[in-house]
Amino acid sequence: MNNNNNKQEERERRIARIVRAKQLANQHATRLREQFYEEVERQLEKFQRRVEKRIKREKSAELERLHEQLERCVCLVGKSHVNAAVEICRRRRRHSVEKEKLSHGHQASSSFQK
Repeated sequence: MNNNNNKQEERERRIARIVRAKQLANQHATRLREQFYEEVERQLEKFQRRVEKRIKREKSAELERLHEQLERCVCLVGKSHVNAAVEICRRRRRHSVEKEKLSHGHQASSSFQK
């Protein structure tokens, strides 16, 4: 009987060791997973900051290039001619908007007559 008790106790100790080892392995795996996700998040944030800085630099460079181009055009054409051209564009835009309003009104009245 004593031999059976020893075997039973040894079996229970082995099971307890296995259960404890599984618990420790699961805890370790959970810690590693959390560390991995945190590192991925840090890397993504770093990448996002780099991309945002690059976009800002490129936009700034493009605006600078366009500004220089505009200055060259103004120098070439002359300030008074540029102002006159801007005014002509405004008038054309206003005229086309008014014309569009009239044509829509005309379409409404012609469809009403049908």
